Amino acid sequence: MRFCVLGSLEIVDDGPPVELSGVKQRAVLGYLLLHANHVVPTSHVVKALWADGVPSTGRKMVQNAVSGIRRTLASRPHAAGRTPMLLTHAPGYLLRVDPESVDLHHFQTLAERGRAELAEGLAEPAARTLREALGLWRGPALADLVETGIAWPELAALEKLKLVALEDRFEAELSCGRHHEVIAELEEVVATEPLRERLCGQLMLALYRSGRQADALDVYRRTYALLVDGLGIEPGRELRELQRMILNQDAALTVPGVPAGQIRVATTINPATVGAGTRTIPGQRQLSPEPPVLQDKPEPVKTADAVPVAAVRLPPSAPADARAERKNVSAVLVSAQLGPGMADADPEDVDEAMRGISAIIGGEVRRFDGVAGGSIGPMYLVLFGVPRNHENDAERAVRAALAIRDRFLADEIPELGVRAATGISVGVAVATGSALVRYGSCDAPPMVTGSVMDSCARLLSAVPDGDILVCDATRHATDEAITYAPVPGGGRGALAVAPAPRAI
Repeated sequence: MRFCVLGSLEIVDDGPPVELSGVKQRAVLGYLLLHANHVVPTSHVVKALWADGVPSTGRKMVQNAVSGIRRTLASRPHAAGRTPMLLTHAPGYLLRVDPESVDLHHFQTLAERGRAELAEGLAEPAARTLREALGLWRGPALADLVETGIAWPELAALEKLKLVALEDRFEAELSCGRHHEVIAELEEVVATEPLRERLCGQLMLALYRSGRQADALDVYRRTYALLVDGLGIEPGRELRELQRMILNQDAALTVPGVPAGQIRVATTINPATVGAGTRTIPGQRQLSPEPPVLQDKPEPVKTADAVPVAAVRLPPSAPADARAERKNVSAVLVSAQLGPGMADADPEDVDEAMRGISAIIGGEVRRFDGVAGGSIGPMYLVLFGVPRNHENDAERAVRAALAIRDRFLADEIPELGVRAATGISVGVAVATGSALVRYGSCDAPPMVTGSVMDSCARLLSAVPDGDILVCDATRHATDEAITYAPVPGGGRGALAVAPAPRAI
C-alpha cells in the first residue's frame, strides 16, 4: 500500500482503488500523513479540521474518522511487517507507516541526494535526480483538500521545499549548459514567484547565454522595481553583481559552473608575513590526492628576509574567460611541526609522519565539509565557503580547527608512530572575510585572493603553541557556538577553547 500526498490524496495498492468516505476522514488521514511516524496531539488534528471554530462534537468527529481509517487500512492485505497502523498514543494519534510507502518521504530523499550531488559538482546526475524528485508531484500537495478550503502551514512549507528543489534543478541544468531548454519554464516560474532572487538570477543567466542580453537586463529591472516599490529593499549583492557582469558582457558568464567536486584551492601567501613568527616553511606536501598545485620535490629558495620557502609552481594565470565571484570565506591555516625527536630521523620516516599529518587533517576537513587546499611544509590550508556558501561556514571552520588541534594534542597519535608523535607542535589560525574566487577550466584549480588570506597568515605567525587564534570577524560570527578566551597580553583576536555547551 502506497500513500500519495503530492497531489490529491490517494491510497494505492494492487487491488481495487482504496476509497475513503467523507472529507473529514480524508483530512484526518492527510494531516497524519504529513506527520507520519510522529505522535500528533488530538487538539492539533481538531484545529487543523476547523480553523474558524471547533464544533462541540469536533473531537467525536475526529474519533469517528480515525475508526473509519483503521477499518480501511485493516481491509487490505499487506506484506509481513509492513502493515500501516493508526494507533491511539497519548496525547493523540500515531500513524505508523513504512516511510518508503509515502511519496513525500521519497521526494525528500531524492531532493537531498540531488542537492548533495550538485554540491559535489555532479551536475548531470544532480539534474536527473532532481527531475525524478519533482516528477513525483501531481499538483499542489493534498490538492483535493486544498479545494475544500484547507490551508495548513505544512502545505505551504511543502510548496517551499518543492520550489527550492526546482531552483536546484535549474542550477544543475544551467551547469550542464542547457540554458535554451529551461528558459520557458524559468519564465513561467518567475512570473509566479517574482521576488525569488535566485530564480530571477537563473533566468537572467539563461537569457544572457542565449544571446538575449536586453531581456536579461529587463528581468533585473522588473525585479528591482518589485523589491524597491513593494518591500523597500534593493536586490541582494549576488543579483546586483550578476547585472554588472551582464552589462560588462563578462566572458565568465558564457561558461557553465565548475563542478565543485573538482575544485582545488591555490593561494599565494606572503612568506615574509609567515616568517615573522616562529613557524617556518621548510618544505611542502600535497594535503589531498587531488592533482597538486605545488611541486612534489621543490628546490628551496631564499626570500629577501632569508626565510626558507618552497619553490611554488603557481597555476597558470587565469584566462580571460575564467568565472570569478566575490564571496565570504573562512580560511584555516594549520601548522603541525614534528618534534625534536625527528631531527635526525630517516627521510622515509619523516615522509611517513607527514603523510600521517595529512591524513589526520584531511579526515577532519571532510568531516566538517571543508575544501582542502595545498600545503607548504608543515602548513596546511583549508577553506570553508568554497565553492558554495553556508550560513555556518565560520562555525564549521572553528569546529574543524578544534578537532584538528585536539587530534594532535592527544596522548596517542597512531597515524604518526611513537617517535614522530613525541613533542609535535601545532597551532591553528582562522580568519573570515571577503575573497575573490576565480575558476578556470574544470582541470585548473581556482585562485583565492584577498586580505583574508594575509590576515590568516598573520594570525598563524602569532598563535601560541597548542592554541587556535581567530580573527574578530570569526569570533563575532561564532560567539554563541564557540567558547573563547582572550589573547594573553591583549593581542588582537581570540583563542578558541571548545564548542559551547549547546546542540550543534
